[in-house]
Amino acid sequence: MRLGLLGGSFNPPHACHLALARAAAQTHALDNVLLIPAASPPHKRSGLAPAVDRLAMVRLAVAGEAGMEASDIELRRAGRSYTYVTLDELHQLHPGVTLFFILGGDSLRDLPSWRQPDRILSLCRIVAIDRPGVEVQLEPTDFPATCRAALQQLARDRVPMEPCPLSSTAIRERLRQGETVDEQVPAAVLAYIREHGLYST
Repeated sequence: MRLGLLGGSFNPPHACHLALARAAAQTHALDNVLLIPAASPPHKRSGLAPAVDRLAMVRLAVAGEAGMEASDIELRRAGRSYTYVTLDELHQLHPGVTLFFILGGDSLRDLPSWRQPDRILSLCRIVAIDRPGVEVQLEPTDFPATCRAALQQLARDRVPMEPCPLSSTAIRERLRQGETVDEQVPAAVLAYIREHGLYST
């Protein structure tokens, strides 16, 4: 089985998240893609909607999307949401599965600063989605020597994608200003945001 993983805060989930998952699934023939909200992301420590709401929004976003589902694997775990821990757990849950961890180019540049990047690269293949205007070159010297083979594979797993200039930060600001985000957020997610009063002033 070829299982794709797309992690993030999903605060809120939007059209570009779904586009990333689709692009990776098509180019790497993935059987399924899990969208995994982080309970407590190491790089984002404030301004998050409650984890239960972000998981609910991801479930609404992927409803009707073939080959995508929401996962609560990180929400069921206490503490920070470190990627290598999630990958270890998924290998235990799905023995023999090949994991493909999906990253946007802007997130890829931060990979050397993540907890145990060598462990991450040993547990999965990184699928890097190249967005127009975001060029990322990883230097082998940024990683332990044990990562070199995985980095060569990573260079072959770059996936081009059409421009999708959305960000959760900008969407939250538009919501606070009372502006429309109908084209940026799935309708069911927007209805949930309004029903629960998320991201209002």
